[in-house]
Amino acid sequence: MKKLACVLALLFALGIFPRNTVFRTVGETASAQRLHAALFLPEEQEADAFLLTDGFASTYIRFPRGSELRIEFPEVAENLVTVWESIPDEILLRCFAGETLLSEEPLPVPYLSTVTALPVGTTAAELVLGNRKAASLSELYAYGPGNLPATEYQWETASNPDVLFIAAYPGDELRTFGGLLPTLLNDGADVAVCYFSDCGRQRLEEGFRALWSLGVRNYPIRLGIESKQSLNYRTLSRAWQKAKADNALSDALSDLRPSVIVAPSVSENGIPADRVAAELTQRVCAKKKDLTQKLYLADDGDDLTMPACGLLPLYENRDGRDVAQEQLDTIRSVNYFEYTVRQENTYRLVLSGVGDDVQKHSLFEHLSVTLHPRATATPLPTEVPTEAPSATPTDPPAPTALPTGVPTAAPTEEPTPTPRRGLFSCAGREITPSPAPTEAPTAKPTETPAPTSIENIASSAAESFTPEPTEKPMPTPEPERFAGHFLAPGEPEQVVEDRENGRWSFRDQSTDIQIRRIETTDSIHQPQVYFIAHIWMRNNQHQPGFGDEARNGKTSNNGYKIARRYGAVLLINGDNLINFKEAATLRSTLIRDGFVYQQKTGESVMAWNEHTLSFDLFESKSFTANDLLQRGYRNVYCFGPILMKDGEIPDTLSENRLNGENPRTGVGMVEPGHIVVIVVDGRQKNYSIGLHLTDYAELFRQEGCVSAYNLDGGVSAAMVFMGQQLNTHLNITGYSQQRNLPDALLFGHTTQLPDESDPPPKYTGSRTGADDDLYVAPQAPGYYHP
Repeated sequence: MKKLACVLALLFALGIFPRNTVFRTVGETASAQRLHAALFLPEEQEADAFLLTDGFASTYIRFPRGSELRIEFPEVAENLVTVWESIPDEILLRCFAGETLLSEEPLPVPYLSTVTALPVGTTAAELVLGNRKAASLSELYAYGPGNLPATEYQWETASNPDVLFIAAYPGDELRTFGGLLPTLLNDGADVAVCYFSDCGRQRLEEGFRALWSLGVRNYPIRLGIESKQSLNYRTLSRAWQKAKADNALSDALSDLRPSVIVAPSVSENGIPADRVAAELTQRVCAKKKDLTQKLYLADDGDDLTMPACGLLPLYENRDGRDVAQEQLDTIRSVNYFEYTVRQENTYRLVLSGVGDDVQKHSLFEHLSVTLHPRATATPLPTEVPTEAPSATPTDPPAPTALPTGVPTAAPTEEPTPTPRRGLFSCAGREITPSPAPTEAPTAKPTETPAPTSIENIASSAAESFTPEPTEKPMPTPEPERFAGHFLAPGEPEQVVEDRENGRWSFRDQSTDIQIRRIETTDSIHQPQVYFIAHIWMRNNQHQPGFGDEARNGKTSNNGYKIARRYGAVLLINGDNLINFKEAATLRSTLIRDGFVYQQKTGESVMAWNEHTLSFDLFESKSFTANDLLQRGYRNVYCFGPILMKDGEIPDTLSENRLNGENPRTGVGMVEPGHIVVIVVDGRQKNYSIGLHLTDYAELFRQEGCVSAYNLDGGVSAAMVFMGQQLNTHLNITGYSQQRNLPDALLFGHTTQLPDESDPPPKYTGSRTGADDDLYVAPQAPGYYHP
């Protein structure tokens, strides 16, 4: 055995024996291994090559028409995987064995994630884009011989499914229909899902992963209706009608011909997107009655069908609702809302060409539907993502200006699809495809270790090599980041509001928010009052808020109303979106939920990185809106200036046009997942004067931040906790001068807030000595910057 170990170690050291070899018993089928490959891109895309290996579908490279990409493998490859940001056309695939051309055929791309079998002996491949349009590629990698991992998508095209679920956005099929989807899969039904809107590439990918894990093999139908995800029914309805969503749905149903369609509720009290999707579905089916045999809505009514939703053998005898909730929780793009699956199992039959339900317990009554064996829909276990070690305040991430800036792998429980890692080179230059979350994208490559003696290598191999069938020991799990900050599953939310002592806090399973009020004097004995919030998050607990449900960026609203609408634990004002009076000349790129409101580059920006739970800062003119979108940034704020970057406060901060003693709002970062917000009161004699930019930046340094960014200030400055505004803008008459907000940054989620239409709080500040019964006057329109 010792001699064998020495031989193996020597082979490893010389690179002859592949490091990813799996020892197996005779007769066992090998699992295919990801190949470490060399990637050659057009010169102008070389610097962005890491975007094809970072594991995120939301990051991509846009290749001009006619571009050529080459990928060379260290050994024979059997399958090529291409993941696209959008489905391209006219892609030519050339396969080589060495320099010998094996094949040259069009690459079929029926799905965003496509597995293509390669000719026998393939050691290199080229993708050649057509001359008609550009293409955006998210991932490119290959597997060697053997069976592909069970988590790798191998979709099928739906045709005449038993049941088609209609959903507005990815994940809604789990939330809206509760345990019905896993129940039907458990019974062997052929199930398909149709999305009206992708709602962003990352959310779509998360929806794919959830369906695949449940056992759905039909590729979801995507109608591709673009929208701002409006929460306003009329706005959304008009937008989808203008986009001819009914025509897109009619065409899809004509191709599918499902036996049964299940759509959301048309209730006026429900979610607007659900209502619009249901109404469009009902209208299309009523107009073309031959498209399906039955249409159900997730409504209560007199004529109900109640599919069984109990313990499901296919899912380890778990309840269908629990199975659906588990997968819904993996869709982090909507986790902020903490969606829960619908508990009712009642569905109203609204259209039928085969007769009304009598037994009221089956979607297939009167239908000659032959269910498939359950074994064909074996679900996959949900992968448990490995958490990266957390950064320390003394070893910060270094945000980098484009084109090298890029979101990195998430340090939290962000569920990553099939690990897509590999060592690629561009024109012979090796790069690190997926830097650690605490490293800058431009971090220097790891130094090569000193050579190790053959004796040490052999000894190491002898210790690590274990012959079958002995199982390898499980690695020690990494300690959870921010241990102790979050509540255990099942514990109720913890809220503390102590205005007298200036302390507020909120904790649940995903968020820890701690706020304190500071009352002090500056160096010339002027009073200063400010509020410091430390936010720890386990997964993405940030999202943008809008003054109006139409999300047009123009309509303003009171901060407490915005917080109520979204159920936000903490709200701060944003960058005033497109209402800034100098927007035409000085403002920069503004993006919310992937929608670009403005594409200028005259100012610095703060781009929220939902993968690392942090933000990256970019200097003016170092980026474009398309650059930011390609790197997966869906929320980009512009006001400035940058208060701190790489732990350093800019020397020119005191010269900035916004310098002065003003109320202020800003965001800082200690490390990924640990955010600091500071709101300063000002322009109130004998209470709080306000801070200069340099003094404001110093506050973030004192809180341990390594980067910080200034947002809108003046009478826009606002901090709202649990629906109650903490800071104040009271004038000498006792009335609030707080400006209504067109946009906001939101952190955390709670169900304890009143409805937006409920009476306003009597007191919306925490100023010492203020009258608790003080009425807060509505703010008149008008905009002012400090």
